[in-house]
Amino acid sequence: MLKVLLVDDEPFILQGIKVIIDWEKEGFEIAATAENGLEALEYLKKEKVDLIIADIRMPGMTGLELLEQIRREEISDAYFVILSGYAEFDYARRAMQNKCTEYLLKPVDRETLLKLLHKVRALSDRERQESKAHEEMEHAYFSRHLISLIHGKYDDVNLNYVKKHMKDTQGIRYVEIQKEQPNNLEEQSDKDLRNFQRELYDCCREFLKEDAKHCVFDVSADEKIYDIGFVYSENLAERLGMDDKTYLSAFRQYLVNNTKQPVIMLVGKKVPDISNVARSYGNACMLRSFQGFRARKEIYYYEDEVQVTAAGMVLCKQGLD
Repeated sequence: MLKVLLVDDEPFILQGIKVIIDWEKEGFEIAATAENGLEALEYLKKEKVDLIIADIRMPGMTGLELLEQIRREEISDAYFVILSGYAEFDYARRAMQNKCTEYLLKPVDRETLLKLLHKVRALSDRERQESKAHEEMEHAYFSRHLISLIHGKYDDVNLNYVKKHMKDTQGIRYVEIQKEQPNNLEEQSDKDLRNFQRELYDCCREFLKEDAKHCVFDVSADEKIYDIGFVYSENLAERLGMDDKTYLSAFRQYLVNNTKQPVIMLVGKKVPDISNVARSYGNACMLRSFQGFRARKEIYYYEDEVQVTAAGMVLCKQGLD
């Protein structure tokens, strides 16, 4: 639902606009009404709306002055429609200079209002699609830089870009996330495995929300590994009052609940900084190679599964040591 603010100093005008159409049917919700521009301005400083319909002449602050101020001070980028009883060119010119969506003459009939709402809905849908496409392009570009760090093949350009666009870069673990491999893996088609990988990636991003950049699709690039890479930072858990293991356990459970499939995590050793993430990635790859020889677990931690001897030999903790 797109939220609407109606602004007019004449109560019967407000009431008429409210009842002239079925707002909910058209995908809109009247969030609030205001009797003048000043009252509307105070509301907009606290609340976000998608569409403002305001009379041009009101005491205290006109609709045109309201438009100019919210644009100048970047208070709201909502679609703005001015209602006026005057076909004044200067008014219309000033309105359009401030990103006014429409300038309508009173009285506004039902068909005119419906056409306006359809126009606003189309504009909103197009902007949302463009914004999503832009976001996806930025995420893909960021992922290219991050994968360079994960693979240990990076330069200052890669490192600086990642540090600039990822707010949590300390206390890093690389985590490989994938579907638990069943005994009949050869019976599953590549298409089915790839589709699940995509579903798993989407669920990871939903869980991480604003931290979705920590999640990377298809890091290994191995044709038989359908993995999701997760660059864990200790701050992710600390913000929620958790430790590493509690956070990762909650994350994995979310993925299981939403995909309805068994999911495992291979967790590399913690490294100080994002610049060292390749070391932790190497740990996760080592865990993957050990996986078929280990007791089944939901989350494998490098520290729990592997030890390094004084001579530099790597030993599995279960069986070899």
